[in-house]
This record gives sequence, structure tokens and C-alpha cells, in this order.
Amino acid sequence: SIFSHSPWWPYYGVVEDYFGRLSLALTQGKPVRDVLVIHNVESGWGACFRAGKQELLTELDDGLAKLTRTLSDQHYDWDFADESLLASHGQVNTKGIKVGRLTYKLAIVPPSVTLRKTTVDLLAELLARGGSVLFVGRRPTLVDSEPGEAIDKLVAAARCCDDVGAATAAIEPVLARRVSITQDGRQQTCIWSMLRKLDHGQLLFVQSHDRAAGHRLHLDVAGHEPVVLWDARTGERTRVESAVAGKGGGARVSFDLDLPPTGSALLSLGMDVPEAVEPAPAPVVTAKTALPGPFEIQPAEPNTMPLDYCRYSFADEPFSDDVPVLKADAEIRARFGLAPRIGREQQPWCL
Repeated sequence: SIFSHSPWWPYYGVVEDYFGRLSLALTQGKPVRDVLVIHNVESGWGACFRAGKQELLTELDDGLAKLTRTLSDQHYDWDFADESLLASHGQVNTKGIKVGRLTYKLAIVPPSVTLRKTTVDLLAELLARGGSVLFVGRRPTLVDSEPGEAIDKLVAAARCCDDVGAATAAIEPVLARRVSITQDGRQQTCIWSMLRKLDHGQLLFVQSHDRAAGHRLHLDVAGHEPVVLWDARTGERTRVESAVAGKGGGARVSFDLDLPPTGSALLSLGMDVPEAVEPAPAPVVTAKTALPGPFEIQPAEPNTMPLDYCRYSFADEPFSDDVPVLKADAEIRARFGLAPRIGREQQPWCL
């Protein structure tokens, strides 16, 4: 039965309820993102991969990864733009570049070698209408993989920074953060966030990728009160003490939040949540009592003994090092010419 091999099964509803609630919440409305990153894949395969320029390819790949991580660390939410899709779906309006349902205020070109002419024309139009374009790291010198004056004029008119690590300093003067998450007065880089706009307010999800420590955070978000914490594990909703500065579209709401290691929080801003309760008072230690051991512990049911690792040998050959059972299974099958297991097959313990 499933219980004999999965003793966690009766309790797994807690996990699925959590992800179910979170998945529902984070697909409501639409995301709020101000930064569009022009993906440099065409520089990669067009100007580097086919030409065998591995070092340059690594430079472009590493620069793109560092840029996108920096944006997330600094709480500038972003999307990638594929140049082929940008050519057919991108257009400039008074607010920025519109692609599909979203409009982006800032376009960033990561380390690149070439851009499409359609991309160059779109970015030039964005600059002409008062928008912002930032080149980070290696700047492209080609248009459709050919030399051209248009790219030189675009780079000269745009903002540029030579080092990906300096991107934040180049972005801050032209784009205010919608979401600021600080600790001790500095942006806390181990916390990532997503802001979503609904017809009746906003949802904010924050997640820590610090496995070792918890964090006491101060959040300042473009939005309104009330702020309500939604517990995706239990479904409970709790009001959060907050303060508002400014009015109308310029209003910002600020509040404090505690996150444990790898903790997350789902919050609503400016939404009426009548069922939200007042936060419980902070716990107070009134007494401490040491409980002397040792303690006798009895299992509620028979234990299972997972065989996660093993050593194996063929005939008189030496035994292997400790390896995961599934890896041993794959190597043994390969040795005897047997087909490997695939995801749709039975569990390894099933004969």
C-alpha cells in the first residue's frame, strides 16, 4: 500500500494546501514589473557559438546571470524580452515599452555583441519619447550581425555602465523601486519579491533564500493600507501594523516583517479583508523550567528504513563508494545493457 512506503502521506495535505493557496493567489491579476531585459541569446548563438568564441559566450552568459540576479536582489522585478517576439509584439507608448499586457519603464541591454534592427529602432523610439535605456557591460557594436551607425547612435544616447556590478547605481536615478525591502537601512539581497495588481488592490509575495538565518525586515511599497498577512498554510488572515506616506498614486505604505530561514510571506495591500484578525501580542517569557532527561520515547507505528545509499560490486570487482540507490540502479542497468528507468515507471521498490 502507499502507506507502507510513504508514511508522510496522511500529513501531506498540509504541503498541498499551502501550495494550492499560494498558486491561486499568485495567478490573480497581473504582475507589476518595470524592467525589460533584452535577452542576449542572439549574440550568443549568432556571434559566438557558431564562430567558436567560447570565452566570449561565457562572458555574455555570466553577465546576463549576474544582471538578473542583481535586479532580483535589489527588488527590481523584471521580464526577459526575446527579440523575435519584441519585433512582432513590442510597441512604445507614453509610459514605456508595451509587450502584451505589461508596460516596462526601463529597457536593459545586458552584455551583447549584436541586436536586431527592429530592437534598435524600438529602443531609439523609447529614448525619443522620454523613456530609459541602459546598456550594461559589453555594448553591442553590430546590427543584425553587421556593422551599422544606428547601434552607435543608440548607445551614445542611452545610459551605460561598464560593469554589471554597477547596474544598481545606474538604475536608481531613473527608476524608483516599487518595492523596497531593507534591513539595517540597506536592501536585503537574500529576499526576493513579486508584486501583483488586482482590480481591488495588490498582492505582495516575499521569499527568503537564506537557509541559515532569519531576518527582521522593513518594507516600503508603492500602495495603500490596509496591509494583511495571508497565511498560505492555515488560510488565516492577520492585520499588519503599517504607516502611509503620500496620497493617491504616489502613496507608499511601510511596515515591518519577520521572516525565518527560507521563510516567505503573502500580503495584500489596499484590499478590504473583513475577516482579518488583529495580530497576537508578542510572546512574553514568564518562567523557564529545565526538564531533566533522559526521556523514554516510543514510536506511534513501526519505523521504515529507507535504503537511500548503497555500495555495490560486480563479481570479484571492488565495491563502489556509497552512492544513491537510484544511481546504482542506473549504473547496474547500463552494465548489463538494460533499459534505464523513466519517470512513468513503477517505484524502484516495486518488482
